Amino acid sequence: MSDWNVFDNILKKPTRIIVIFYSIQEMIFYTIFYPGNYFVWLCRAIAGVVMVSLIILLTRIKGLSNRQLSIIVPCSIAIVEIITCLIVHVDKQLYIFLMGIALLSLTYIDTVGLLVTILLTCTTYAIITMGFRIPQTGAEFHFEYDLSSVISLTTIDFLIFLLGKFSIGALDRSRRTGQTFDSILEISPNLITIVNDNAKVEYISKSLTELLKFENQQSAIGLPFTDLFSTAEQKVFFNRLLRRKCPIEETFNLDINGKRRWFIIRSAAIGGSEVARLFESVEITRIVELQLAAEAASRSKGIFLAQMSHEIRTPMNAILGVSEIQLRNKSHTPDAEEAFKQIYDSGNLLLNIINGILDFSKIEAGKLEIVPVKYDVPSLLSDAVQLNRLRYESKQIEFKLSVDENTPLELYGDELRINQILNNLLSNAFKYTDKGTIELSVYPEKGNDEDTVTLVLRISDTGQGMKEDQVKRLFDEYVRFNMETNRSIPGTGLGMSIVKRLIDMMGGQILVDSAVGKGTTFTVHLPQKSIGSSICGAEIAESLREFKFHSTPISKKTQIVYEYMPYGSVLVVDDITSNLYVAKGLLTPYGLRIETAESGIEAIEKIKSGNKYDIIFMDHMMPIMDGIETVKNIRGMGYTHTIIALTANAVVGQSDMFLANRFDGFISKPIDSRELNAVLYRFIRDKQPREVIEATRREQHEYVQNNNQMSEIKKYVVSDAENAVKTLEEVYVKLDASNTAAIDRYITAVHGIKSSLANIGETELSTAALKLEQAGDARNFAVITEETPAFLDALRFLIDKLKSSVNDEPIEISGEDTVYLHEKLLEIKTACEKFDITAAKNALGDLQQKALPRQINETLDEISVHLLHSAFKKAATAAENTAKTLTP
Repeated sequence: MSDWNVFDNILKKPTRIIVIFYSIQEMIFYTIFYPGNYFVWLCRAIAGVVMVSLIILLTRIKGLSNRQLSIIVPCSIAIVEIITCLIVHVDKQLYIFLMGIALLSLTYIDTVGLLVTILLTCTTYAIITMGFRIPQTGAEFHFEYDLSSVISLTTIDFLIFLLGKFSIGALDRSRRTGQTFDSILEISPNLITIVNDNAKVEYISKSLTELLKFENQQSAIGLPFTDLFSTAEQKVFFNRLLRRKCPIEETFNLDINGKRRWFIIRSAAIGGSEVARLFESVEITRIVELQLAAEAASRSKGIFLAQMSHEIRTPMNAILGVSEIQLRNKSHTPDAEEAFKQIYDSGNLLLNIINGILDFSKIEAGKLEIVPVKYDVPSLLSDAVQLNRLRYESKQIEFKLSVDENTPLELYGDELRINQILNNLLSNAFKYTDKGTIELSVYPEKGNDEDTVTLVLRISDTGQGMKEDQVKRLFDEYVRFNMETNRSIPGTGLGMSIVKRLIDMMGGQILVDSAVGKGTTFTVHLPQKSIGSSICGAEIAESLREFKFHSTPISKKTQIVYEYMPYGSVLVVDDITSNLYVAKGLLTPYGLRIETAESGIEAIEKIKSGNKYDIIFMDHMMPIMDGIETVKNIRGMGYTHTIIALTANAVVGQSDMFLANRFDGFISKPIDSRELNAVLYRFIRDKQPREVIEATRREQHEYVQNNNQMSEIKKYVVSDAENAVKTLEEVYVKLDASNTAAIDRYITAVHGIKSSLANIGETELSTAALKLEQAGDARNFAVITEETPAFLDALRFLIDKLKSSVNDEPIEISGEDTVYLHEKLLEIKTACEKFDITAAKNALGDLQQKALPRQINETLDEISVHLLHSAFKKAATAAENTAKTLTP
């Protein structure tokens, strides 16, 4: 079949169908949207009949040529439609209809006929629109818009004319391209909308139609763009996008079927239009959900770390603070002094471990920082070595420590970070070495200048070793090797990544030499600032090599010069009485005027009374009114003097948070004497005239430490416990879900006594208080009702016990208790002779639960110290001698 026959068939059959369908749908449209307008209905019906009749008649005439048909057929139909529009004044689609006429003429592929049709239709449209001022693009005539439509019609028809020059093949290829494009849009999951100059929908993708619950695409086309969306908030958002002239890329969300879904939208203007735009959106709900989940997990972790920091560091404050205060007391026996040193050193080591755990929050928050301080090199090495030897003492590994005699005794750098590096490398060496040798070598190298020395740490092992490609990936995050072999070895693979980051931040480098089956050697070079010319020397190097060196961090603190500052005054605010005791004890050597307040409200009252202090030390977490709120109230009263935060919450961001809330600084608990000393110097001593400082120094005298300070802390705990019992007795009978005030008082009471109990080693009671606090937070009245009475009984018993201890009243023991005491002492003696420390401690623990005379308690304390140092002979002798004094 020839091309002409093809187009002839197209004209005769499909064109008839199109005209018939058009006439029918126009009749339906007019019937629906112009109800009761019978005149319009009649005109539309007559026009339809005439159009159908003409198309059938004209296409049956055999003598007409293609050119004649390309002019007569379209123009005849156009004349009927134009006359109808002029009569009814309702049809605003003439612009589109006349374009269709030109396209209808184009089907005959006769450029002359097409040109004639275009000229006739465009001229007619211009006369109707501009001459008769009949609006075509809106409800009212707009000269610019309707002139634009005339020009657009002429332009489009001219383009149609140009298209008529192409062959049937070109038209066919164009048709196929269009079909392909439409198919792509139909199956694309992207949400696509095209908006015209009137901010109405020209095109909407099937995917977006389904998402917005439209019946079909056609039902959305022609709507104002903002009407696609249901809520006022969404309408405002998309209306704002329409007004934007620059390219757009933003995120938004929609509530669909009760679920919030997130999208990213991109948009660009079409041509030079200020309104017409192409919008394309992609759903990112899953990505947003994962991000929100990660943020929630991060917040939960932050809350957990903050709570752990507070809960652990609060009793640590008392342990380290009280032991340091006692170490200042020169009247202690050598054994007692050594016991306090052991308590302090062990507490200090535990605190470093806690700090290392909490430090991960800084790493993940991107706020890891280097804080250089003066540190003791032998102590640093000894702490790291002893910790790892204890961890892995069950392995058959020979550990060697070699320290060059010329290694500086003291350096200036970040002691905590170096400790983390060393611990991580040593821990890995022990983890991945089943047998053989591990060696740590330490020596100095000359730095880049006279003030710098490079500390070199070399850790060698005879463990598994690594392949070359594994060494290259060693410092990537979450990387672990040989998982099948090492599946039982704990770890996340983060350690070496953190080590590398710390070393880089300190301007150092790490070298790795490894071979599979032979082991690995890490060599770390850390530039440090030198302090003086003191070196470790042969004696210290030998003691480190033999693992006989004892770290003495307390000795550094006792070397602090306590400047006498009787001109200074401080206020310590804390709701835990034992914390007040520690703070007062650490401040006492300075001769300051010290006042205390047990709540933020009490502190505010002191300021209202006109009191001014050189420093207010303000606890962060207090019931009813916390430290931040208290400071806000105090600053609001015009108080401008120094306020320092005391906080057991040492996670990342605390410094910035306190400064932002008008604090002048903060000190972490447990209180570091050196840090406290620096604060006192800065805010009290350094603000005094030199003559005042010199005069005070001449008057300075040594303060005699109170030998009964531990008894004093017990007095504070008794006070805390009595207050807690009183409060709990009052509110317990009032507790129910509706009495919020009673519940809050209950939670505050058990929270406060929990830390006090922990401070004196009453861990079981402290744990019970924590459980009741959690039950209060969860409104678990079943647990509260069941366990509060027993908790109160235990508190009352403890109060009686502590009062007896504090008052040191003579205690008479019965004959039955005497027999029991005699038997337990002999049991301790027998256990010590057999070197059975567990049995000895169990028997000692049984006796320590009893209320006994002071002399007996002192003996039990002495035995406890001997057991601490594994001095079994001394412990057995003390137990035997005391047993002999008892007459069963």
